This record gives sequence, structure tokens and C-alpha cells, in this order.
Amino acid sequence: LAGLLRRLGSRQIRGMGTLGGNLGTASPIGDALPPLLALGATLRLSSPEGEREMPVEDFLTGYRRNALKPTGEVIRDVFLPRPPKGALMACEKLSRRHDQDITAVGLSVLLTRDGNRIATARIAHGGLGPKAARATGAEAALAGAPFTEASFATAAEALMAEIAPLDDLRASAAYRKRAAGNLLRRLWHRWSGQEAA
Repeated sequence: LAGLLRRLGSRQIRGMGTLGGNLGTASPIGDALPPLLALGATLRLSSPEGEREMPVEDFLTGYRRNALKPTGEVIRDVFLPRPPKGALMACEKLSRRHDQDITAVGLSVLLTRDGNRIATARIAHGGLGPKAARATGAEAALAGAPFTEASFATAAEALMAEIAPLDDLRASAAYRKRAAGNLLRRLWHRWSGQEAA
């Protein structure tokens, strides 16, 4: 997450921007949204009517739409669960330029293992649909599967099948789909120690 945050916007944005702002705009390419979804983050919302809590997953309701009530409700707190000990997490961002550029594809993955099997998998993406979202098909392909290249390849195919990216100035739909699958495949190489230096 720290590596991703070092690439978020410009130095001025990193100094002044907030997680609440990234959440409130509910942009499908908000850099912080896939990691928050992968972590299972929750929000405390506050208004003159009182407070309520909800998962980030329920807060993002559509393209640039969120669950804030129009009665002056604001995001008060963001709660980030601590990943389980030994969990594997990656936060990936693809953009035309490495720094100070808008995301074309964002992918965040949080895995836990039980021996050589994947116990749990949370995968979230940005830039691949109308909102940042979990990739439940890819998660199901990994959960309970052996920690092998074949399992990640199967999950990559599931991810590519469940997303519906658009063509725009940043990337074509075909590029986004292939890149998302390849990011997931690459994680196996990284976590297994087989990624090229």
C-alpha cells in the first residue's frame, strides 16, 4: 500500500488529499479504492441524524455514486483491518506515466495461506467497470486452491471473464482486460520468488 500511495497524484495531492475524498468522489479509478476493498475496510458516516457504519463495498453504489445521505452526511472515519499475520498483499497500478497519472488498471490482492493452499482471497479492481469492485469470480477460483501457477492462471481467466472495461484515452478495453489478468498471474511469480529481478 505504501508503494501505491507514493504514486498517488502529485506531491501536492499526497499532502492535501484524503482517503475520504477518494471515497467521496467514488471514481472507478480512485487509487485508494481497490486496496480498501481488498482489506475489507469499513466507514463511519456522520450526519445530524446520527452515525452509521458500513463496508466500503456497500458505500460505492455506482459510477461516481456513493451511499452518503443528502442530509449533510459526511465520512467521519475509515477503519482499516490489520491483515492476518503472514498474509500476502499487493497493490498494483498501471498508467501511461509512472508518476502523477490517472490509473488505467488498478488491482489489489490479499491472500492468506494454509500450508501450500490458499485459504482466503480478496481481490479488488479499479478502472475495469463503472465502480471499483471485488472480483468474486477470481476470488472463488483461488480460495481453497493450491498455491501454484496454474491456480493463478485460472483465477486470471476468471477475472478477465467477469470484468467489462471501457475504451478511453487511457487504455483500450482489450488492453485493460489482458493487463488485469496478467497482473494477477505476475503475483504468483513474485510471491513464489520466481519473478525476474
